[in-house]
Amino acid sequence: MVSKKTITILIGIVLVAFGIGFLALNLKGYEISKNKGHGFSINLNPTASTTNVDEKAVENIDGVKKIYISTPIAKVNIIPENREDVYVHYHGYISHNIKTKLNTGKVKDTLEIKAENKNYTKIGFSNLKETEIYLDVYVPTNYSKDIDIEANLGDINISDFNLNELDIDADLGNIKAKNINAMELDIDADLGNVNLENINVKNIEIECDSGNIVAKSIKGNAKVKANLGNIELGYSDFDYNLNAVSNLGSITITLPKNASFNLDAKSDLGTIKTDFPVTTTEASNTKLKGTVGNGGKDVKLTVDLGSIKIKSK
Repeated sequence: MVSKKTITILIGIVLVAFGIGFLALNLKGYEISKNKGHGFSINLNPTASTTNVDEKAVENIDGVKKIYISTPIAKVNIIPENREDVYVHYHGYISHNIKTKLNTGKVKDTLEIKAENKNYTKIGFSNLKETEIYLDVYVPTNYSKDIDIEANLGDINISDFNLNELDIDADLGNIKAKNINAMELDIDADLGNVNLENINVKNIEIECDSGNIVAKSIKGNAKVKANLGNIELGYSDFDYNLNAVSNLGSITITLPKNASFNLDAKSDLGTIKTDFPVTTTEASNTKLKGTVGNGGKDVKLTVDLGSIKIKSK
């Protein structure tokens, strides 16, 4: 009898395959458009002309508690700089059928930075090889409030910030964050990899629909989920709660040799291996539950299809 979970995994694989085919058409130079009221259409002979983009803005940071950044198409770079205001540079070249405009301004205590797409009835992804556009946001190094980033198509890079909250939402593109200190970190990625390094955050929450999650030298309580992809987490020290889930992919965590924690690991279709001696309360081919060292914080690892590895360093 086929289980409901197996059916769910198979449906997920079919949807991902459809998405890959969709992207493949785009990357080969075809134009796939979403037309209002008519679904998707494909143009097999798109033009290759491009439009140059070069817009700049400067905004005062006084009284700002959140910087909100939104773009449909751009590689987003958030850069700390020794300055007193926020400088925005929207530049590059883009397919001619995508009309863009940079809008910035304050709404109460939020600084909004929007690189907008005027073609609301048509979102074309043709000629991606002919598109190279950036949204560079230079933020004062002493800014310590919230940053919220939303991007539809394009990578996101941010590093060297001390913040209250960092919130990143990406539809299609890779996310890289390095040297981040914060109270809260929330990342939601639909299609793309998430790479983190030297992250010191009280509470970390990451969800990725399709892509790998790799985090090196992290500190903080973490909830991490990958629907289709591997999870690799490395801690420089460990006294945190960790809940990691991968529906289709493996989980590997690396902890200090002296780490103590309560372990609850389960893999429906895969192996479980650990470098740590475990005082077990439950052990089988698919489940390992018990205490490492003196116990303490909870480590829960769940995989539907894939392996679990717990390494010591």
